[in-house]
Amino acid sequence: MQKLTLSIQPRAPVGLDIESRKELSLELENGHSVDWYSGSYEVTPTRQEQSLPTRSKVMREDVVVHEIPWFETANPYGKTFVIGE
Repeated sequence: MQKLTLSIQPRAPVGLDIESRKELSLELENGHSVDWYSGSYEVTPTRQEQSLPTRSKVMREDVVVHEIPWFETANPYGKTFVIGE
């Protein structure tokens, strides 16, 4: 669990209940809000180009890039390694 510490100095009485909320939306002083990345954090390389839409997003986790799928086959003359699909 991540710990977030906020220092809030309200201009008027305000109630803040973070425990009951699944997500916290932040608004910066210049009026822009934080855009959280909500896609997958895991990817397995393929022969096709892949992209995670993370530009200008705040991420909660590290991206995990899995091992490239591969297998080997052997015959009397040696081994053949097949990398990818």
